Amino acid sequence: MKTEDPGKTKLAIVIRNFTSSGGGAEKYCFKTVEKLKEKYDIYVITQNIHSVINGVTFFQIHQKIKKPRFINQLIFSREVYRILKKNNFDLVHSHDIVNHANIYTVHVPCFKSFISNSCGIDKILKILGVLISPRKLAYLWLESKVFKTKSLKKLIMPVSYQLLRNISENYRINENYRIAYPGIDKVSSKKRKSIRQEYGLKQSDFVILFVGNGFRRKGLHKIIEAMEVIDNEKISCIVIGNGKKSEVSFVKDSVKNKVFFLGEVKKMSEFYQSANVLIHPTSGDTFGMVVLEAMSNKIPVIVSNKNYCGICETLNDKEVVFLENQNDVDGIINGIKKIMTQADFVKKMVEKAKIKSNQLNWDSTINEIEQAYEQILKINYEK
Repeated sequence: MKTEDPGKTKLAIVIRNFTSSGGGAEKYCFKTVEKLKEKYDIYVITQNIHSVINGVTFFQIHQKIKKPRFINQLIFSREVYRILKKNNFDLVHSHDIVNHANIYTVHVPCFKSFISNSCGIDKILKILGVLISPRKLAYLWLESKVFKTKSLKKLIMPVSYQLLRNISENYRINENYRIAYPGIDKVSSKKRKSIRQEYGLKQSDFVILFVGNGFRRKGLHKIIEAMEVIDNEKISCIVIGNGKKSEVSFVKDSVKNKVFFLGEVKKMSEFYQSANVLIHPTSGDTFGMVVLEAMSNKIPVIVSNKNYCGICETLNDKEVVFLENQNDVDGIINGIKKIMTQADFVKKMVEKAKIKSNQLNWDSTINEIEQAYEQILKINYEK
């Protein structure tokens, strides 16, 4: 890729939290920077630096106000603009909703969805609620600045077609978009035995893995309900991620000693290797990185269908077990029993899932991102 300057393309990456161990957006952004740092002159504009990459320059914006969050978001957007004005960047790639960028990688549904997904009197009440809420007005204003502006110099990059549909339903964006799925790294860790020993689990136990922040939205309570119905002492559940204390109150005494809440962990691959199945009964994931990671580790997956989990648009029922919806406890129960008793079915499923996960890798993601860069740079230089 060439610019008018014989040096590297000067690229600004925008995200509020820069870390290698955060949620989907943070991991995606970190990987983008890590993969592109040799080819581009990268500057990360952020509020919180939890991970540092050699050869990358950081502009840290002081977080003056943490709450209310919408005030912080507005301040962050303003400060990003000030930094952009002082520096002559060739490209600005944002993973956050800010005023000025060339490329927006979008990770979450539109805030406006809470209005567009309602109807009748409920919709009228929500619109009235917006008019008296500074928080809602601020988020809608920022969002509209991103999606309503029709410019060839701006490109929207949702992480799934599900998310693209959500944006289109709310803002009717033009054709200036690209889909760039998250990718996966190759996995080689084999630590099933040591992880199980650490948490007092037998090698003969059937271990369910749940990964996600926001336990109720990701469906943990439905997994626990299924465990209670099956009532098999060999079944345990490892829970990785954070949720409110109120979200774990549903764990009854009958299974409490079989559910392990571990919070956030750094070496996720070790826990995938410790599990017999990943269950992800989410009520709304724009992609679902945990599903891809489990597939890459050859762990069978039970997951909500494509209406609830974006990655499932690329999958079929020979690669994962689909749930009818996020409340499908019977589907979870039947899926667990099938995986526990049908070894041939599991072997074929994980092999097919592994092949699919190899296709969704970071190289293909970065290739899509670089094509987007080329597209915007070409327009800029032609002007």
